[in-house]
Amino acid sequence: MKAWVYDEYGGVDVLKFASDVIVPSVADDHVLAKVVAAAPVDFKRRLGVLNVWTVPGYDVAGVVVKVGKQVKGLKVGDEVYGDISEKALDCPKQSAYEGLQRADFSEGKSLLVLNCVAGVGSLVIQLSKQVFGARKVAAISSTPKLELLKCLGADVAIDYTKENFEEQPNKYDVVYEAIDLTVESEMIIILLVRGKRRKSNGGPVKDVEV
Repeated sequence: MKAWVYDEYGGVDVLKFASDVIVPSVADDHVLAKVVAAAPVDFKRRLGVLNVWTVPGYDVAGVVVKVGKQVKGLKVGDEVYGDISEKALDCPKQSAYEGLQRADFSEGKSLLVLNCVAGVGSLVIQLSKQVFGARKVAAISSTPKLELLKCLGADVAIDYTKENFEEQPNKYDVVYEAIDLTVESEMIIILLVRGKRRKSNGGPVKDVEV
């Protein structure tokens, strides 16, 4: 199997292309998937930011190529996605899809996404439009990334370097917080949501009448 590997922390120069990586064995309760896409968080591991040393791999999407004897519900050829980090089962994290579910987002609703070009934010834009059927998606980022937001499916791309999102005249059914915000910022978000606020950044969902 061919793969990019590294055995020390650093920039992209520590990456080495190997053509003789051993294909992982499959336990009876495991599946083996061919990875088609992966989350960008791995670069933080390479830099040592996460302060762990593990086999690369976090959020992935791909196709099942082998299943263990005890596996039920999955078969070769199934398209899958998930968290494959070593702590996934001990402490499962809320992702873009779960966040939209927890916010009761549905077809015909409008959405404002903060921190849109990071892993979660970029997926929220795509899922809200292509899966949940959003009526309108507004996304916030800096000038160089506005075109990317539109390519991802945002109807409105807001440049925070030129516009203050806190003064947005429009209201949204859901504001998706893909970043940790201060209490002051969260109060501003309440004003941007039509009728009530549903917090969907991985914490408990809360309704706040406004």
